[in-house]
Amino acid sequence: FNVTEAIANAQSEVMMASPYLVPGPNGVAVLRQVRERGVQVAALTNSLASTDEIVVHTGYRRYRDDLLRLGVQLFEFSPNRVNRYLRIGLFQTPGRLHTKAAVIDRHLIFIGSMNMDPRSERHNTELGLILDSPELGKQVRDVLETEMEQSAYRLRLKDDGEDIEWVSFD
Repeated sequence: FNVTEAIANAQSEVMMASPYLVPGPNGVAVLRQVRERGVQVAALTNSLASTDEIVVHTGYRRYRDDLLRLGVQLFEFSPNRVNRYLRIGLFQTPGRLHTKAAVIDRHLIFIGSMNMDPRSERHNTELGLILDSPELGKQVRDVLETEMEQSAYRLRLKDDGEDIEWVSFD
């Protein structure tokens, strides 16, 4: 049982965070299948301004329009927004996402070292936990949702269906 299988079997919702989100054709196909079943999908990743891997971000950009057209909610981490909303007790950050986590159907949680990209899936030695816990699922989902709202911009297609705009919750 792996993260891709868990996402493919989602029934209602997938919320994920990965600093390097490069779904590749297979990942896009999985997301298309779950969206066709009405599953809500939200993903948080680094923006061009926050990434430390420009080449990987270029790989993500290849799939960004397709993901938006599928109805995937995309959020890109913003160094400016994250530092504006620092919570009490947190250290100053460089404004870069490093979290690798997913919550599926509000109870199945992945937390680990694996990025949501083909390289992590096929070539790197990664470690992660998949837990089934509605209580923990709620907590992880709440953290991801807060980061999406306070530390990122939401992407959406403009009315022309081609161009992208970045929107904040402010």
